[in-house]
Amino acid sequence: MKKLIIFLIPSLMFLKIKFIGELYVPEIASIIILLLYFKKNYFNLKKYLGTFYSLCFIFLISQIFTDIYRNSLPVDYLRGWSNIFFFILHVSALFILLDNNKQNLLLFGIGMSFGWILTFFISPNIYALGGQHWKFGYGYAITFIFAILTTQKLFHGEILKSFIFFVLSVVNFYMGYRSAAGACLLVFFLIFLSNLNVFQQLINSDKSYLKKFIITISILFISLYFINLIYAYLAYNQYLGSYEYERLIQQSGGLGVIVGGRQEILTSIYAIFKSPLIGYGSWAYNPFSENIISDLLLKFGYFNTPPMLGYANDRIPVHSHILGSWISAGFFGIFIWLWLLKEIIKALIINLQTKNDWSYYFIFVCIIFAWEIFFSTFKGEGRFNSAYYVCVMIYINNFIKLNDK
Repeated sequence: MKKLIIFLIPSLMFLKIKFIGELYVPEIASIIILLLYFKKNYFNLKKYLGTFYSLCFIFLISQIFTDIYRNSLPVDYLRGWSNIFFFILHVSALFILLDNNKQNLLLFGIGMSFGWILTFFISPNIYALGGQHWKFGYGYAITFIFAILTTQKLFHGEILKSFIFFVLSVVNFYMGYRSAAGACLLVFFLIFLSNLNVFQQLINSDKSYLKKFIITISILFISLYFINLIYAYLAYNQYLGSYEYERLIQQSGGLGVIVGGRQEILTSIYAIFKSPLIGYGSWAYNPFSENIISDLLLKFGYFNTPPMLGYANDRIPVHSHILGSWISAGFFGIFIWLWLLKEIIKALIINLQTKNDWSYYFIFVCIIFAWEIFFSTFKGEGRFNSAYYVCVMIYINNFIKLNDK
């Protein structure tokens, strides 16, 4: 019965209700799980989620203070507070339900993949309805399922696993799903580099954890730089089709393609510089020009980049867990995400050191979670998915043996 519940909770994510904001029906199950099993699991929750709770509490208090200071409307601040509250509830319930068991993590991941597919067929978003079926429909689910399959004995062997992630990157690049393609290619690069003697000497040496941390971040940035070059070369020479060529031309500018494709980064950073300590409140209203995106794009050299549709309204455009939290709750809203980014790097180091059948999948989850924190909104599906990723990080960092831990 427990296995069935683990599978069904993410599979039913297409069921949503309007309660203050957007609430996933499976998140209601989180409340029931906590009511039934909180007392029994209190000490484990405190032991493994203590830091998470403390930083989320700071996030919530900062959000409440900011909303009071900014005189946010009730409909807005209730959405903001409940967003953080249900994130805490869902992480807690999943921690209890998954019980730090690899097979449970895998089963929930499969359930999430089915949930994304069912969402596409039952309640697709406007982009999927507009024809982008792979990127906003079933592409991520298929990619995730293949990543999960690399944990199985049938796909044993580094060459086969590497080939799977390489093919996934090629397919996603061709289908216009750059973030999934980049994540898969980054997994491929990291595993390739981890097999080099010089890398093993660095990562498995007696160097301090801080030095390993810096080395890992440096390798990530270098790998991302080359992935960006590879994409630009393929797109510019039309190996990915005319659509990707046109998108590359449109989104090229002074700060690179990522900013051109995630224009909300410009508005977010602009808003943060204007008020770095105190946020703008939940679902913050835009106090700047209604043409803020257009003005910033021109300022930073994006002359061929049309402003994204859907932001000609009165809200500050955001598309990032960490930047969105900074804007809505102020400076103290980012500490939870900084801590989770540290946990992601720690988890990467562990998997690059221990390398087993699960390492490819765990590295993939680390990368997509980092992407979510930097480039995805913290609400609805982003909140729901991130709760699972948090539990994966907790498992890796506390239940996989690290040589120097």
